[in-house]
Amino acid sequence: MEKKLILDLVDMNDSGQGIAKKDGIVYFVNGGVIGDRLECEIQLIKKNYRVAKAVQLIKPSEWRKADFKDTLEMPYGLSLQALSYVKQVEFKEHSLYKTLDIIAGIEMEKRNPIIGLDGESRYRNKGVFPVRDDNGRITIGAFERGSHTILEVLDNVAMPESYTLILSEIKKLAKGFHLSAYHELRHSGGLKFITIRSNPDGEHLIVLHFNEDELKNKKISSDFTEKLVSVLEKNNIKILGIVKSIQAKKSNFAGGGKLSLLYGKDHIYNRVGNAKFKLGVNSFFQVSTEGVEKLYGEVLRLASQIDFETVWDVYCGVGSIGLYLLTTLKTMGGKEDNPPISLRGLEYVKEAIDYAKENAEINGIEKTYFEAGKAEDLLPLWVKKFSKPDLIIVDPPRKGVDRKALEAIIETGVQHIIYVSCKPSTLARDLKILNEAGYKCVEVTPVDIFPMSMHVECIVLLQREI
Repeated sequence: MEKKLILDLVDMNDSGQGIAKKDGIVYFVNGGVIGDRLECEIQLIKKNYRVAKAVQLIKPSEWRKADFKDTLEMPYGLSLQALSYVKQVEFKEHSLYKTLDIIAGIEMEKRNPIIGLDGESRYRNKGVFPVRDDNGRITIGAFERGSHTILEVLDNVAMPESYTLILSEIKKLAKGFHLSAYHELRHSGGLKFITIRSNPDGEHLIVLHFNEDELKNKKISSDFTEKLVSVLEKNNIKILGIVKSIQAKKSNFAGGGKLSLLYGKDHIYNRVGNAKFKLGVNSFFQVSTEGVEKLYGEVLRLASQIDFETVWDVYCGVGSIGLYLLTTLKTMGGKEDNPPISLRGLEYVKEAIDYAKENAEINGIEKTYFEAGKAEDLLPLWVKKFSKPDLIIVDPPRKGVDRKALEAIIETGVQHIIYVSCKPSTLARDLKILNEAGYKCVEVTPVDIFPMSMHVECIVLLQREI
């Protein structure tokens, strides 16, 4: 299995693996970027393909940045960090349209070039960092690709610099207070994950996820949080709140624990344009600060081409897209004023709906209605009660729109759909179904909101052909 060979990477897949072809065999290579020539070691042999690991960079890609000309090392999750940003967005645009053509195979009237960010680093407003016991040593960072091994990464270039100091200080204090780190094999120990959220005002919300509650003693808990807040604020890092989450089950997921407040507030406010949003510990919100401005700005541009009075926001979360749209149009003196736009939003998670209702009040948007439930259950009821909408916006998770939900959307007979996608393959699958149901693809715009990673967002405007 240790057979070595030289491979030239000609492409990459959405998992960040390089793709090479040799002697009629396809190789998926862990390590390297498109354009690299590598010495590789075979890891897995299958009938139609091989999996290999890059062990030496023979000839670097012409698109590599100067700092990465001589190394294969890149932090997990940042598979494209070694590439110039020009090549990154070019590669993402090409890959997205290739995926849509192969899977959907439909006509797209207008294919827009990708929208990139002004800067490729420090763009995130949230980070989740696993914490593990490494022979009695606390390790904080990221999971190594394809394993549960933790790589010590306190300074991730996609995160704000303040996160580095927060993680470093938590690690120091954990040692000082004799807190333990989680040991996955033994399912023992305390601190399991650290989540940090921030906003453009420089405020931070910290969540400490424990397997075993090592801060149940009130004095230890109080001393720990006071010292943490004190040292961070001396370094001009504003802490809005610190929350404790107890999650005793075996899981590599940071959510779902029992929450209790250790310090300050259990929420944070973020904004997109003139819209302001209250977010809780578990609230979903786009984690790219500049990226969400670009993404929602494109939704606004497409929506402005449509004559609509009613909009339904499916997978609405905390109401961010719909409320941003109405708040911005109101500020611009647009459709929201004459005549008023009616916004209805649905989301399966009730807590998100509660935040959506509150966010509507915060932004002064009155003609709104938010309801918790599944799209396939609520949409038919809404059509009977309120008649069909003029526009539906969908922003589903990576798995795409559930088939029953997609059928319910089609059954509404809505004239226009704006589809916001975070995974090209599931977008392509859904576009094919919508096209077969009579919706033509009017305009497609890729948006790179996560530089250095493989992820790419895409916004599609669809119109029902009468």
